Amino acid sequence: MRLKDKVAIITGGGQGIGKAIAVRFVQEGAAVMLAQRTLAKAEETAKEIRDAGGKAIAMAVDIRDEEQVNKMVQRTVDEFGGIDILVNNAAFYGGHGHKGWDTWPLEQWRNSFEINVVGGWQCTKAVAPHMRQRGKGKIINISTATVHQGYQGMLPYTTTKAGVCSITRGEAKALGRNNICVNCLAIGYVLTEASVEMDGIKGHEDEADKAMIALRCIRRSQYPEDIAGPALFFASDDADFVTGQTIVVDGGTEWSGF
Repeated sequence: MRLKDKVAIITGGGQGIGKAIAVRFVQEGAAVMLAQRTLAKAEETAKEIRDAGGKAIAMAVDIRDEEQVNKMVQRTVDEFGGIDILVNNAAFYGGHGHKGWDTWPLEQWRNSFEINVVGGWQCTKAVAPHMRQRGKGKIINISTATVHQGYQGMLPYTTTKAGVCSITRGEAKALGRNNICVNCLAIGYVLTEASVEMDGIKGHEDEADKAMIALRCIRRSQYPEDIAGPALFFASDDADFVTGQTIVVDGGTEWSGF
């Protein structure tokens, strides 16, 4: 097993992409902390994992709150003895389909920045000392493949996710001397509970998915499990000499003409 006896924190780990990553990590031998603003989802997933023989705990965490983040980290250490892996998956999508770059409410920008950039940074800052104690660590940030496309339909989201790609490189430089690797997955439109509920998508889920499929080199829907495999690579010893990198996982949408 590629993650035998490893301990991972996964924010947004109760559903969608976070859940798929958690399940894959546990299958490979890891114990997981599932952090989610809505505890019920995280608890449900943690129970599924435990019922299948895995190790998982859940906690309600707002990653904008430094105190809550620190409690999440401490509980993980108390329960499992340390931290080896962090997946910064929690995100704020906001709306979808605004017609112009200047139509976004200021609150959307604030929430996007506080959750997508600052929240992940706070989690990284909190786990880094524990990874130093272990002699190595893996941090995986989740961004979006649309950061290079100037997409106005989700401008606050894509702008702040570009910041995630940038902070990945900065953190990789800062933490590399401690054998802590920081990498990023820039993902495409994934069918999840959250993505189909977005303003502008809800009620048009099939049309949105078909439109994205038509733009991909690989002509099918993208699922949470498509992200779990690349995340496992970054989390495993196979990626011990890989840091500061962003891998696009979108079925070939980014460069196919979107």
